Parts: sequence; C-alpha cells; structure tokens
Amino acid sequence: MARLASIHRGEEKAFAILSDLRAMEGDLRTRLMQRWQQIFRKTRALWGEGGTRAETDLRGGRAHVLLENTFWLPAWITRYEVDEYPRVESAADGRVPPRHRHAGRCVETGNARPDA
Repeated sequence: MARLASIHRGEEKAFAILSDLRAMEGDLRTRLMQRWQQIFRKTRALWGEGGTRAETDLRGGRAHVLLENTFWLPAWITRYEVDEYPRVESAADGRVPPRHRHAGRCVETGNARPDA
C-alpha cells in the first residue's frame, strides 16, 4: 500500500500489470508465464497443500480471487485518497469490522465432481 500511495502522489512510476505480461511474445512471454504460474502456485499454497481434488480446487479459487483483486487494485485504488489507504489495506487483510463481515457458507450446486 505504501508503494501505491507513492504512485498516487506521483513519487514513483506505476508498475507493469498482468495484461502487459500477456502482450509479450516469444521466449520472454514463456519465461514470464512460467513465473506467473509459480506465483499462482505459491499463492494457492497459502491455504495449504495436498488433499482431495476438491480441496485443491477450492484453494485455487481462493488464489484466483486474491490475485485478481491484487491485479485490479491499481484500477480502483485511485477512487480513494491516500489517507484512506490504511482502511483499504485493513479490509484487504481481512480486518473488516464485525458488522461488515460475511461468514460465508458452502452452497450445494448439484454439480459436484467426484474427487480425482
């Protein structure tokens, strides 16, 4: 968040985003995509490793949500003033006030796949 605040104030330049990576070609693109896969796998591992296919898929879904929110952060963070960044960061870290928390629950869709 400190880096984003510096970018917002014009003290630092913005950094490359995922769509820039996808626009690369050849060996450079291959190397960058391999690094992106490593980042995804490390992010997925934040929720553990091993287990059933369904558990791996759940961790993969969580990783996608986290990475997509991180990816789009530069697009929406400018809607906030720099002095609001700590509040935004606390929400992103899960330190949301109790009245705004959502406990969440699993919803049976009837499309469950057998563990493989």
